Amino acid sequence: MSAPGHRNARATERCESEINPLGLVVRGNLVYLVCTFRDYEDVRQIPIHRIRDAKLLEKDATRPRAFGLDQYIARGAFQYLNGDVTGKTIKLKVILDRGASAHLAETPLSSDQTIKNLNEGEAPVTASVQDTQQVEW
Repeated sequence: MSAPGHRNARATERCESEINPLGLVVRGNLVYLVCTFRDYEDVRQIPIHRIRDAKLLEKDATRPRAFGLDQYIARGAFQYLNGDVTGKTIKLKVILDRGASAHLAETPLSSDQTIKNLNEGEAPVTASVQDTQQVEW
């Protein structure tokens, strides 16, 4: 696959690159193409809105040895880890309104997550999560 309309992060220059698609990931309201460039094995993420056009090449796409999209995501690829690449686990404690805590009850942050009803409108949530830039934000 070629992505001739791919623009860099500052949208200042148009790049023409041969890419090997590995999968699509939806994160919030953005969709990312997970891929490698040319014959390299380092995996990259391209926000799909930066691709202006693409054409199918006559050669097969290649994928890195032992690459799995689920494992790539589980290792923290989209959480932008703080500190070392293994992703230190921290204990997150927050007090949310009941609406936000209801959402977390349906989609827990971790297997040890707890939610308590404190008083009107407030619910403390505790969970072990990876120390990421997303948590800091």
